[in-house]
Amino acid sequence: MSGSVHAGDRAEPNLTPILDMVFQLITFFMLVISFKATDFDKALVLPVVGSAAPADADATGEYLILNLRSGGKLFVQGKEEPNIEGFLNFEAQKLKKQLKPDSDQYVTVVIRADRSLRCEFLMRVINACKRSGLDRFDFMVLRGGQQQSG
Repeated sequence: MSGSVHAGDRAEPNLTPILDMVFQLITFFMLVISFKATDFDKALVLPVVGSAAPADADATGEYLILNLRSGGKLFVQGKEEPNIEGFLNFEAQKLKKQLKPDSDQYVTVVIRADRSLRCEFLMRVINACKRSGLDRFDFMVLRGGQQQSG
């Protein structure tokens, strides 16, 4: 009989379409994922502080990461921002719109300053943040050779 199944015949599924789909999904997610590594300036030498504590892991909201180089320049996502006041005003408005209304979320400014940066420039950036309505800060430092925020 041509329509009967013999004991030696086994149906094996064709895995090529499913493997192709899995590969395409992996490729898609690799291309669209947003890596935060671009926010961190590798040229900075962070200060070493012995009493630094990790940031609050339960904090909710948005983050604005500012990299301050030793020459008194502000870099955000690898690009220099010469107009600090204008940039901070624009970013503050944009990030605050992303927060859920009537929630305990807030915008935290993460400052990564080079250890040789003059304090006057750091204070100028902090004051500009405050004038823009950004008043929560987190500072990145090195503690025992490891990057910490505290």
